[in-house]
Amino acid sequence: MRAQLMTLTLAFLALGLGCQSWYAQDSQESVSWQRPVMGSFQKLRMLPDSVMLEIAVVKIEAQEMEGFDQLWKSIDTSPLNLSARQRLDQNGMRAGVVSSHVPAELHRLMKPIPIDESSLDSWQQQLYEKGLLKPEPRMLLHDGIQNRRGESHPVPVSDYMTEASWLVEIGDQSIAGASQNVRAVIEVKTYPKSDGSVRLICTPALHIGQPKTQIGIQQQSFAFETSQDKKLLRDLKFEACLRAGESLIVAPTSDLADLGGLFFGAPLKADGDKNTGEYRVLMVRLLQTQMDDLFSSGQQLEDLTTTFVD
Repeated sequence: MRAQLMTLTLAFLALGLGCQSWYAQDSQESVSWQRPVMGSFQKLRMLPDSVMLEIAVVKIEAQEMEGFDQLWKSIDTSPLNLSARQRLDQNGMRAGVVSSHVPAELHRLMKPIPIDESSLDSWQQQLYEKGLLKPEPRMLLHDGIQNRRGESHPVPVSDYMTEASWLVEIGDQSIAGASQNVRAVIEVKTYPKSDGSVRLICTPALHIGQPKTQIGIQQQSFAFETSQDKKLLRDLKFEACLRAGESLIVAPTSDLADLGGLFFGAPLKADGDKNTGEYRVLMVRLLQTQMDDLFSSGQQLEDLTTTFVD
């Protein structure tokens, strides 16, 4: 019983020390449309070499592109080494780190798309007036995971494409490829460090071909798993160190061309006086690690206990 109480105490301490989701800053606005991060704290007992991550894939409308480009100037790209930034840029991608205080503009871009009343038909207008028409969420994926040291977690950033071709640019070399049933994925590996930070290694990958079903083991029982062949783009691998509350942002460059367009959105198409379409942004936030100050046994002066007061 004491061990269970102790575990619960640690979990609630974690929630109170900087592990809030990206939305926690906006306390004045109703967030009833938001679902809690799934799986973040389902397992209260963390493994010694594990970290907790909050992962989101956000879609942003084409007309917001200019504002996002301005926002990018405030995102710190220095945690990535120069050669990695150059390779990503050559292929239409970019990555950087934001602190635990998320910029207001980025916070706004994660909220649902506001309803344009002027574009509603009569039926939609009736639903809207009755409060039954909900704004379209920008979050395509919002999840919490517990990742062990060296464990790879695939984050799908594109939809399935029946046919796709791509070109990887590495310096003066161009590597072309094409396949059917393609999905763009960012593979995320975590390596917790003794100072409480986490080394995050990201590798762009393409899952290709017909899905294959195989039998695996899950929670001490057999389970059917579906997977595809994987093509890792190791030349585009990059890494950054995060501390609790910091987020890694991965996005396409402004022209949505090259490989960045395949991963994060289709090229924009002109429709009259405006561009239509959307692009996507990947966000990976470090929530907690067993090796930070909260869980480091070497820095505990005494055992943590829970006391009941009558």
